[in-house]
Amino acid sequence: MKSSFSCCFSFLLLLIREMIKDLENIRGDLANDYQTIPIVRGEVISKRIITLLLVLTVVPVYYLVNIFDVGYMDIYFYVCFIILIFFGIRLWKSNTKEQFLQLHNTLKFLIVAGVFCIVLINPAVLWHGEKLLLKFQS
Repeated sequence: MKSSFSCCFSFLLLLIREMIKDLENIRGDLANDYQTIPIVRGEVISKRIITLLLVLTVVPVYYLVNIFDVGYMDIYFYVCFIILIFFGIRLWKSNTKEQFLQLHNTLKFLIVAGVFCIVLINPAVLWHGEKLLLKFQS
C-alpha cells in the first residue's frame, strides 16, 4: 500500500513536469500542429490543471508522512511540499519559455532527489548493509 502512494506521488510529479514541458514548447507544438492541452484548451486552463495536480500531491504526501513509516524520507516530502507551494506561485507568474524551463528543471531536481532519498526510508541498510545481507543469506 505504501508503494502505491509513492507511485501516485511520482506519477503526479511526472505528469506536472510533462505539462510544464508542453507550456515551455507551445510555439514548437503550434508549428508542428501538435494537439497538446495548452494548444487545445489554452495556457490558463493548462495552469489550472497543473495547479489541481499540485493540490492532489498533498494526498499521497499526507499518507506517506502521517500514516506510513517512511523513515527519514518524510524530510524529503516536507521539503517537496514547501518547494511545490512556491512552484505553484511561480507557475502563475510564468509567461516565457525561460520561466517554464526553470519550473521544468525544479521538477526534474525533485524527481532525481527523490530517487536518491529512497535510501532515507531505512538508513540502517547503508550503515549495516553487509551484516543485513549476511543475515539473510544464512
